[in-house]
Amino acid sequence: MTFGERLNMEIKRKKIPRKLLAQRAGIGYRSILNYCHRPCFPKADIAVALAQVLGVTVEYLVTGEQEANHE
Repeated sequence: MTFGERLNMEIKRKKIPRKLLAQRAGIGYRSILNYCHRPCFPKADIAVALAQVLGVTVEYLVTGEQEANHE
């Protein structure tokens, strides 16, 4: 599973609109779409912001090797 696939999965699981995720993470909506649908990877600070908003670890989003911190 890729970063984008894990990101999509957490967005759906948390039922958070992508626009709200972008706003809370402090990044553009189009960036969220790129991370979700293209084989691209965010800078570390953006990955941290996304993980914090989604309530998962950066390691989980990046590698998938740790379990998500499901609330």
